[in-house]
Amino acid sequence: MPKYRFPITIFGLLILLLILAVFVLKFEFFKPEVRIIPDVNRVGAEKTVTITAKDRLSGIREIEVNLLQGGKKVGVAKQSFPRGGLLLRGIIKRHSTPVTLRPLASGLVDGEAVLRVSARDYSWWGWFSGNRRIVDKKVSIDSRPPNVYGLSTAHNINLGGSGLVVYQTEGDVPVSGVFVGQKFYRGYPKPEGPKGVYVAYFALPWDAPASVPLYLAARDAAGNTARVPFTYRIKTRRFRADKIALSPAFLETKMPELMQHYPDLKGNYEEVFVQVNHKLRVENDRKVAEICSRSEAKPLWTAAFLRMQNAAPMGLFADQRTYTYNGQEIDRAVHLGIDLASNERAPIQAANSGKIIFTGYLGIYGNTIIIDHGQGIFSLYAHLSSVNVAPGQMVEKGMVLGCSGSTGLAGGDHLHFSMLVGGTFVNPVEWWDAHWIQDNVTMKLSN
Repeated sequence: MPKYRFPITIFGLLILLLILAVFVLKFEFFKPEVRIIPDVNRVGAEKTVTITAKDRLSGIREIEVNLLQGGKKVGVAKQSFPRGGLLLRGIIKRHSTPVTLRPLASGLVDGEAVLRVSARDYSWWGWFSGNRRIVDKKVSIDSRPPNVYGLSTAHNINLGGSGLVVYQTEGDVPVSGVFVGQKFYRGYPKPEGPKGVYVAYFALPWDAPASVPLYLAARDAAGNTARVPFTYRIKTRRFRADKIALSPAFLETKMPELMQHYPDLKGNYEEVFVQVNHKLRVENDRKVAEICSRSEAKPLWTAAFLRMQNAAPMGLFADQRTYTYNGQEIDRAVHLGIDLASNERAPIQAANSGKIIFTGYLGIYGNTIIIDHGQGIFSLYAHLSSVNVAPGQMVEKGMVLGCSGSTGLAGGDHLHFSMLVGGTFVNPVEWWDAHWIQDNVTMKLSN
């Protein structure tokens, strides 16, 4: 009998270690982590938050969200999660989910309330019920929409042009501005203005319908929104039609350049041109809009913008271009800038003071510079042969940025100059015009 004692002892120790391991893994007592993003303090008629729960040991079993007020409990969301594996632990270790709070629709009223988020794991702790983390966040339910009203008058906007509204908000309103149709143009604090007074530069796209609605908009910290119309008059106009005949020499020179930068372009040169003029143009303009989606909160520019000196206009804003090859139409496009031609490699000046936010090769625009002039206003310089500035650099009006050229989809040496407001291309002629600046910007800011 003694000769079996050692193996039995080893077997017993293994069983004991296995039981201990199961105990440690299944009876762990660490509660799940819970976060509410953003750290909400006020809840309006509707507000969406993201609930994140994490439990790396036993896994998440359940997440529950409730609103509590005056002894009343309203269920907002509840979600259960699966388990599996040898030890039947939770499969989901981390989960984030958006939750929309609608307190008034749930029968609650304006006033103090508690947002309660609980998360439970698959631990056997607590008589197999699991560890539970409860996070109670005191919130204020406030369903009143913010107040916003216009201060400026005489909003006469040209089709394809720019506008400015000065307006007042009341209370805690972190986001406000102007809607043109479905496009939002953010407002910024009025320079040296009283608290709650903002300015919003906006664009009326060249192809906007005459019936497009314009209105002021505001969203307070609780998520309540307000939309208020303001008086305006849209001046319609017709843009020039332009026909451009492509030559074999142009395609043989420019398509290889673009194909080198964009290897996905395939086919003969005529087919590549259509891809460039259509698909790549859309991608490039989307990239420009993305670059121009963030702007300095204060104005960096002053007075009228500079026009390239001694330069003849070769292409106008919103020209409706038809491209032909061998006498046949192959594509169309809209020209969202003004082409200015002078001497080869002519010095290109900054149209106004600002901050360089982009330099580089940008498809149809070739070597490009974009300047942020603050409060949503940008200028773009394209087809350059050389670039003398870098992103992050501050420039003064008239400073030489580089030299004109023919990079990108350009048939000869010239500057393609664009102005953008909130990422939308607008007619640069307005911004070159001192009288337009005086009537549409300076006078409104001085009142």
